[in-house]
Amino acid sequence: MSNPVSERGNFTNFTATTSITQAKGIIGLLTATTASGTVTITDTAGNAITGTLTPSAGSYIPIPANCTGLTLTVANTINCTVFWE
Repeated sequence: MSNPVSERGNFTNFTATTSITQAKGIIGLLTATTASGTVTITDTAGNAITGTLTPSAGSYIPIPANCTGLTLTVANTINCTVFWE
C-alpha cells in the first residue's frame, strides 16, 4: 500500500508583480480571475521556472519545483494565489 500524498504549504495571493524571497519550492498556481492576464515565474536570481503562463479563471496549474525564492511577474489584469514551501 502506498502512502498518501499531501500537497500543502504557504500561500500568497497577488494581483501585481510579487517576490517571495523565503520560498524554497513552488507547489502550484490558482487563478481566481483574469482579463488577458499573464504570469511568468522565475527564481529570485532570474532563472526561469516557467515561460509566460496565460491561465484561465478557476484553473489550477501544478508546478512542482525547487527554487531559491520566487518572483511572479504579472502583465495585464489577474488575481492569483501561488502555493509555495
